[in-house]
Amino acid sequence: MRLISFSVYGLFGTFDHTIEFNQNERIMIIHGSNGFGKTSILRLIDAFFNSKYLTLRRIPYLRMVFTFRDDDIIEVRRIHRPLEPKKDAERGSQSVALEITFRGKNTTPKTYELKPPRLDRAAIPLSAIDDIIPALTRIGPEEWLHMPTGRQLSLADALEEFADQLPEFGARHHTEPDWLKEVMKSLPVYLIEAQRLLLPTARGVKLSRMRGLPSPAGMSSAVSVYSKGMVDRIRETLARSAEVSQSLDSSFPKRLLQGTTNGNTKIEEIRGRYDAQVQKRTRLMEAGLLDREEEFPLPEKPMNESEKHVLALYVKDVEDKLAAFDDILKRMELFKEMINRRFQYKQMKIDKNQGFIFETPQRGIVPPSELSSGEQHEVVLANQLLFDVREGALILIDEPELSLHVAWQQDFLKDLEKISDVIKMDFLVATHSPQIIDGRWDLTAALEGPNQ
Repeated sequence: MRLISFSVYGLFGTFDHTIEFNQNERIMIIHGSNGFGKTSILRLIDAFFNSKYLTLRRIPYLRMVFTFRDDDIIEVRRIHRPLEPKKDAERGSQSVALEITFRGKNTTPKTYELKPPRLDRAAIPLSAIDDIIPALTRIGPEEWLHMPTGRQLSLADALEEFADQLPEFGARHHTEPDWLKEVMKSLPVYLIEAQRLLLPTARGVKLSRMRGLPSPAGMSSAVSVYSKGMVDRIRETLARSAEVSQSLDSSFPKRLLQGTTNGNTKIEEIRGRYDAQVQKRTRLMEAGLLDREEEFPLPEKPMNESEKHVLALYVKDVEDKLAAFDDILKRMELFKEMINRRFQYKQMKIDKNQGFIFETPQRGIVPPSELSSGEQHEVVLANQLLFDVREGALILIDEPELSLHVAWQQDFLKDLEKISDVIKMDFLVATHSPQIIDGRWDLTAALEGPNQ
């Protein structure tokens, strides 16, 4: 499912915005003055497709409409519901319900009302919230600060937003109807927020330092976390390749004796495939996925049918073994190319045991957490886009220009285009920077006020 337009009405009680996605391009940019709702639009889209109902309730708007390429339409309305007096005293005179309507082509409209949550506070010890949700820092008896976004959450807010992490304490889960679950699953949506240099970390873990300053409680350096994540990703790929290798090696004698290869295979074809494998292994070694080893060239002598048979089977097995690396290799090569094209006096390598390695002629190896703010932004954003998203997803990026040099900003769209060539996905970018737009006003939508 692909989104062709998004509209929000009565945003902040003032703005009506419609974004029409160009179906021939995979990048859309929204821009406008501060306070016109760029970030809120990204958060609303993310909140709907990822069941973040607290966000859908908290941001003030009247309704929003999603239109998809197959003419399906989803409408979300915020409806104020009065509460009983006891609840009024705790949460104000009104609370917000969500009315979600689906209108499909040649189908009867379906509507689901998500009522305000009613939570049993007595069933949930407040210490559990402090211990289980590291992104929250207590700032009052029943109030928390959400460190990644800076939002203040009441107890009811925290329980609703993080209910999936607190099921054993009676936090209420929403049970969406099947049709709504299918709509949400049909379009993977990822939000990359402006604050992306810190990530929640487990309690009690020693936190890394960024530019000499301690990270806030419960947070750690994102670039260091992603470096360790790269090690895990490589190990998982190597494990998959090892499984394929074990299966092929164990059956090799049987397949060899059964003569399962094509007897008409020409030696020229075998040599060509063998040379292609040598080149691929070289790329894998340069990417940090395989250890360095010397390649063995095939001798130029004529070969008999038995030798051709063995080589043909061997070449086919190696192709199957190396296929496990295809997806990660194309992502890692683009990742390194993007980073090393930007960094001056530093080169990034990827090591299967250490993750990201940054080398300089003067200082030697620089730990990831000691990169400059702009360098960390570049590494984190590229890592998220290339390794943390699914094919066919809609990626929402807020203020990609943060801490980036003007020249880096001007390369941003070109890099998005390269990424979308490798991983087919769509981008919606919110920016203040004309350098990010880089003359591509055909990809933009301006957010305007009611009198403009």
